[in-house]
Amino acid sequence: MKISVKETQSVLATPQKYHGMLFYGDDIGLISERTKALAQKVSEADSFRLVTLGNDEISRLAEEYGALSFFGGRRVIVLREVADTVLEPLKTVLEVTPAEDLEAPLILMEGGGLTSKSRLRKYAESSSKIAAIGCYPPTGQEISDWVKRELSQRKVKLTHDAEIWLATHMEGDRALLRSEIEKFCLYADLETPLDREDLEKITGDTASADMGEAIQWALAGNYPKADAAFRRALSEGQNPIAYARVVLYQLRRLEAARENVEKGMSVAQAVAGVRPPVFWRDRDKFALSVRNWSLEGLRKAGKATLQLEKACKQNGPPAELLAWRHLAWLSRKHT
Repeated sequence: MKISVKETQSVLATPQKYHGMLFYGDDIGLISERTKALAQKVSEADSFRLVTLGNDEISRLAEEYGALSFFGGRRVIVLREVADTVLEPLKTVLEVTPAEDLEAPLILMEGGGLTSKSRLRKYAESSSKIAAIGCYPPTGQEISDWVKRELSQRKVKLTHDAEIWLATHMEGDRALLRSEIEKFCLYADLETPLDREDLEKITGDTASADMGEAIQWALAGNYPKADAAFRRALSEGQNPIAYARVVLYQLRRLEAARENVEKGMSVAQAVAGVRPPVFWRDRDKFALSVRNWSLEGLRKAGKATLQLEKACKQNGPPAELLAWRHLAWLSRKHT
């Protein structure tokens, strides 16, 4: 059964109504948090009632599903990184389980890489025995509100400027955001609110004024942020030829990820497979770029960037102006 955002908290509070739960989406941290919390709740933190299986251990599902709980209580089976290969073993155990048998083991599935075309996800969304719950990263004001709530629970205060900074600079899934929150708490003086400068120091955001930052925002379609970062980069003495080379590097990485999406991977899987890995604070921008750009558009951008590099080395318009025009062009979505 597909669970809406409004229904999610109610469903998580009543796991006894289901034989399985599938967590899917791009927020791997939230998927992990929900799985862990439910596993602990249903098993009552009894390690004898909890088993975890990797995707390569799915052949053990029927055996574990039929195992008895020595001291009573409902058992929990956690399936990590599930794919469509889980579908048939899952159907085998669930279809012989009566709907009214609420003592049967609860199967918790972590399916961060499942797309809407996944057979497993479609089955879960249509089955009355399974709750299919989407887990996606918060954005913008949602991030700010969530981080402020977490900090408030720890008695950490923020100035107004710091709150504004949070809404425009914090990105990533909940696991990554929690790691930042922990750093804020370690740094904080409970008597004095953290200000914007404190947050910048803690997160290392003072290094964001470089060409890479400008290019990432441009490829993600956000020209105002790209322009601001580009101005800062030029003020620090970075040159347009370096800009062109960084663009080419970033386009190659996007092209590799986009090719995997065309082959059937989810955007989250494609981004996770990029090597060297995408820095965690850049993952959302990178994922948005993968979604926005087609292979043809990326290749067209590569050719235009090679021409830019040649033009910057010749006599003619100032190289800074050429790069600025190119940055604005990149900021438009090319499909």
